[in-house]
Amino acid sequence: MSLGTLNVCVFRLRPDYERLVMDIKAIAHAAQQHLKASTSTQLPKTHLYELIAAACGFGSYAALLSQAVLVQASGRATFDSPLLLQRCRKLGYTPGEEAFAQRLIRFLAGQHLHALRIDAIVDKFHGKDVDELVFWSSDRSAIAFTPALVGALRNAASAGNAQAHYALALFHAIQDRQLPGGSAYWHQQQAKGMVLQGVEKEWADAYTARRANSASYTHHLKTAADLGDKLALFDLARASGDRRFFEAVPAPDAALDLDPAEVAMVAYELELPGHAWRWIRLAAEGGDIQAMRELITEGERHDLEACWTWVHLARLHGTDLTEDDLHAVDENGFAYDDDVGGPIYVGGRKRLELPLLDKAQDARARAAAQAIFRRPA
Repeated sequence: MSLGTLNVCVFRLRPDYERLVMDIKAIAHAAQQHLKASTSTQLPKTHLYELIAAACGFGSYAALLSQAVLVQASGRATFDSPLLLQRCRKLGYTPGEEAFAQRLIRFLAGQHLHALRIDAIVDKFHGKDVDELVFWSSDRSAIAFTPALVGALRNAASAGNAQAHYALALFHAIQDRQLPGGSAYWHQQQAKGMVLQGVEKEWADAYTARRANSASYTHHLKTAADLGDKLALFDLARASGDRRFFEAVPAPDAALDLDPAEVAMVAYELELPGHAWRWIRLAAEGGDIQAMRELITEGERHDLEACWTWVHLARLHGTDLTEDDLHAVDENGFAYDDDVGGPIYVGGRKRLELPLLDKAQDARARAAAQAIFRRPA
């Protein structure tokens, strides 16, 4: 069977390469037949799973299944030839037998196969107020939350992949902003058996769709949290007061894609002051001037050397907390505009007044501030 025939019979590609869910078993079967016909090499399916995973940049088939979804997309996919050859040798193939490796890559490229990392999908959409369900992959292919990608994520979620559940929760959250509100009243009338037509039916159907989308969001978010996804746990903490996030993350974790100041605020609301101050400190270390001010006036006010550390750090970030920063604002807190007029209020912040340190203490505070400032972001 020729490669062209495989494209039609196995994957049914359309000329515009509409994104499709890719089943690795089907890919492996098609690749097996292609390699047998073109190189007379009969590879076991188990080997092909591992080799396809390696070509896609993953150390194992299990890693591919747990970290990525496979889709077809227009655009040139990139493959990892060195990792593929390394995997070939681990499976016992000799250099002379590795001729099929490049043919396998060409075959996968011909299928426009893309292995999308689920964490990359989450990174693109987590915490962002976006309405467009499209992002650009590293090879400049437009990847969207199409039914195909959603289907691939659902397949991964059904296997217990927490991050896939969270990606689906993000999808439904963004979709919620796109769906029309509909009408609860006409939805209720339809539920009672009234036959609706025209705009009343549209309103009822829109309300039904929105409720279903909301239910899907809740299901995937709670499932992701139950499976231990930390971002999902935080979303639940923020939305419903679920404290499990702070149990799972007992100390601030800068690696999480979270705003430390926001986490601190949630901790305050849940009456977890110890967690709140630890996250405020992380925010201050990251350059949050307000967090530094709160540590000086409240959190660490009894430690004068620590307070001056934050003063020196703020200066390194371009703000002197020992100087007034006052300006005219309007009743809404915005900078006062003479052309608009109206009442004038004083906005900004007053200077902090702190006892001075001795030379040794001040040197330590300055050195500590420099050390924090020079940390990699």
